[in-house]
Amino acid sequence: VEMEMSELASEEVVNVCVAVRRGGDKVIKLAEQQLVLHRKPNTLISIALTSTELEEVPAVVCELVSLNGLYIGGNKLKTLPAQLAKLTQLKLLNLGSNMLMEFPLVVCELLNLEDLYLFNNQLSSLHPSIVRLVNLKRLHLKRNRFKSIPMFVGRLPHLKELIVGGELCL
Repeated sequence: VEMEMSELASEEVVNVCVAVRRGGDKVIKLAEQQLVLHRKPNTLISIALTSTELEEVPAVVCELVSLNGLYIGGNKLKTLPAQLAKLTQLKLLNLGSNMLMEFPLVVCELLNLEDLYLFNNQLSSLHPSIVRLVNLKRLHLKRNRFKSIPMFVGRLPHLKELIVGGELCL
């Protein structure tokens, strides 16, 4: 879908056609998805690419530096690109229901992050660098492989919700 930003309303749902390709140019899956766009005048502030079978974050997403919300849950992501650190205005990042086995360190570069959803992945540990997320208010970790939650999570000064194993801990 090609569309000028000036053509979009303040909130609009755009149907896009998603083609999943593996090994060359053969289209394996073709499906119509909804892309929800929220924007201030001339600024895209939120994008939802949920359940689109993404195996990697599209490079163009990392160029949307004004994003406040990025919803990329329900995909097949195993890693995140270092370029995601460009999204310095990001306040909400939904990575739930992907295939993350290791905590993505690039997340710790997103210093304005308030909401981080990592539920339903394959994580077994957090990295101590998560304490850099001083604005983090909500951290959802349920349905992962944690045996325990490290004490350094308690050093997040604004954390109001910590959800692990389906239970609210804070």
